[in-house]
Amino acid sequence: MSKNSGIPISQAFSYSLRQLAIDEFPCGNGRWRSGNRWRCDAPDLLNPFKEQNAESESIQSLLEMMENEPFKTDLDWSEDCDRLRKIAIKDPEKITKENIFLYFTKLRLVDKNITEVDDILLKFKNLKDLILSANWIQNIDLKNLPKKLEVLELYGNKISSFDQFCCSLPVLTHIGLGSNTLTTINGAIHKNCWNHILSMDLSFNGLTSLNTTLHALKNLPTLSNLLLIGNPLFLASCYRGVVIDTLKQLTVLDDTHITADEKHRYKGISKIKDVSVEEAIFEINLSSLKGIKSLSDLENDNSSEESPRIEYRYQISYPFLLDCTVKKSQKTICEMSGSEKGLELNPENEDRPSTCETDDEIANVDSTVEDQGNCFIRRKTKERAWCEDEIKIDYERILITTDLTNLKRFLLEGLRLELIENKVVVSLDSPDDGNSVAGDREVDKGNKGSKSKATQKEKPKQPAASKTNVSKNRRKTKGEMAHLYELSRESKVIGALKIPLDDFVQGRKFFEKQCTILMELPNDNESEVQQEELKESKTSNMKKPASLDGKKKGRDLKKPPSPSGQRTRSAMSSKANKGEKQEKISKAKDMKTLGEIAENDPEPPSEITLDVVLTLQNWKTTKEAENWVDATQ
Repeated sequence: MSKNSGIPISQAFSYSLRQLAIDEFPCGNGRWRSGNRWRCDAPDLLNPFKEQNAESESIQSLLEMMENEPFKTDLDWSEDCDRLRKIAIKDPEKITKENIFLYFTKLRLVDKNITEVDDILLKFKNLKDLILSANWIQNIDLKNLPKKLEVLELYGNKISSFDQFCCSLPVLTHIGLGSNTLTTINGAIHKNCWNHILSMDLSFNGLTSLNTTLHALKNLPTLSNLLLIGNPLFLASCYRGVVIDTLKQLTVLDDTHITADEKHRYKGISKIKDVSVEEAIFEINLSSLKGIKSLSDLENDNSSEESPRIEYRYQISYPFLLDCTVKKSQKTICEMSGSEKGLELNPENEDRPSTCETDDEIANVDSTVEDQGNCFIRRKTKERAWCEDEIKIDYERILITTDLTNLKRFLLEGLRLELIENKVVVSLDSPDDGNSVAGDREVDKGNKGSKSKATQKEKPKQPAASKTNVSKNRRKTKGEMAHLYELSRESKVIGALKIPLDDFVQGRKFFEKQCTILMELPNDNESEVQQEELKESKTSNMKKPASLDGKKKGRDLKKPPSPSGQRTRSAMSSKANKGEKQEKISKAKDMKTLGEIAENDPEPPSEITLDVVLTLQNWKTTKEAENWVDATQ
């Protein structure tokens, strides 16, 4: 059903009550009851006009019939339904249209397409539990709720404002507002609002500000069980520590019991001045790429001295948030010892690699997702040369972002890694433009410009060197790092890998697996060329035996005729030889066709794997948070 065809809660209750059939056989006050007394004041809800010729049954037999088919009905929407049906068999006169609401203490109307909570609930004066999950409720007036209500569950509705819940519910102990569209609860909770609240479910909403949320929840001194999992603020690295240190009365957070040791480890984390409660730290580690040796035919060996030559280089690309800070580190900063931390923070250490990415290491922009302001960007690893055993990607990045809303969306969509193959033509001879290729070779940038200028000045003075002299010069510089110049480049995505990360929104913090990359299908042009080559090879193989037979026949015709006796013998022998030859030729053809089929069958593609480690950082102690703040300042 759609939202436009929604119904009020009164209509949903009436429909469920009709399905209960408390005024029909075996319930109700009909002639099927032994010792029946007709009621003259029966309400409209209970129809007294039943079949006149029905056989009478005892109360015990009617109770047994109620538990069996076809008289067994759905009783999941209220635990009081079974008791109500038994009363309708034993004492049906106790149930009237006015007092039937008093028999309900728990009401569960789930997925009934309810859009409005009307004042019919005020008739349920003994109602304690009200569950209206998976409906279309946007607004609810708490004045229409019974005063004895203790549990209010509105999970999976369309509630976007928390202000409507500021009305006082004196005995309410639990309120569930998970999987709605709440973005803030600022100023909605007052100190005298819920005096007996013990549990609150705000999971899987859009709450982003941890400080604002905790400031409002401080007004609930009896709150002991809290669910905030699935919100953007849940992704912050200091989330659990700050919540435990701020709301000291909590005993359970996100369905996990808070121990005394955990409270001690997080003591004082909420008072650290420079710790950001809206900062998420996502770490990605791509190490080894294996099984790529049969992916493409290498036209030239990388170790050959010929120039120009073709090199195949590979890299991984992945999307992430545009608004983020990127750091490069071999180990997590918070795990450093005191000496290592001092070395990391010493600006006089110029030989060590910087923890921040340089401009050369920052990946180029391949594409942006044009959705809500281009918040995603695709990043690349460095190019790595082809290797037979495995390609060392060795890519470690720490991605820091405060855009928690889009980070949640990124995790729900999953991480798509793409394998890029770069076919690069390189040369040792400097072209006119003098552009060098970087790749995975280290180039001395300081000497590069001076050498290129010197070669350009000396070029017209020297005569053209022969090929032998060029090869000798190259052999002399074999052990040295030579400059490579890129002549052309062809890049394409040859495989992809999708890693689901929705578990990170639900509490998972670590992912480590050797993932298999799914290869892209070849282009139609390449397949057509391969088919044409196969046809040509088949036709050439079929023509060869015919030409040989023609030559043999020509040689036989030139021979002189034999005598009559010899002719018959030679004819018989020739027939026999012809039969044997035909059998041999047919067998040879069969063997050729089988060989061609075996050769033309495509080999199963090799499994290409990539080692992936993903971490969503979560501080375990206050000391870890302090080390992170000190290292990033």
